[in-house]
Amino acid sequence: MTPLARWHGVPRYGYARCGRCGQSTLRGVWAAQHGRKESIKQLDVLREAAKKADLDPAIVDAALADESTINDVLADHEEAVRRYRAFGVPTIAIEGLDVGFYGPIIQFVPRGEEAGEMWDHMAWALRQPNLFELKRDRGAVKWEPIAE
Repeated sequence: MTPLARWHGVPRYGYARCGRCGQSTLRGVWAAQHGRKESIKQLDVLREAAKKADLDPAIVDAALADESTINDVLADHEEAVRRYRAFGVPTIAIEGLDVGFYGPIIQFVPRGEEAGEMWDHMAWALRQPNLFELKRDRGAVKWEPIAE
């Protein structure tokens, strides 16, 4: 397996799990990297994350063995680069618009009404043709895992 194919294991795992909406099933995988600082490039970490999400860990190997999953991941990436000028980081875009934003980078995940309010503001910002970037210093912030 090529390094590129192995590196794309997480999104390939997502595609094998449920096609284009695979990212919503990957909470355990993201927690494996961000919550416990384990490398999601390691197949055993992916398999353990699948088990923690009540999935058959064999789905990881099946995804990597299925060449269509790398094609799906690369096609999504190429579309994001073409449509949104994405550059290899998570990009938020609204269907029907040809603009995307990197981020948000947040310390705490909002819930309920607060999450809806945050999305409303982000959706508004994405629709503004003259807004390109907002950034503030975060050097004094104590970062903690967002998932366990």
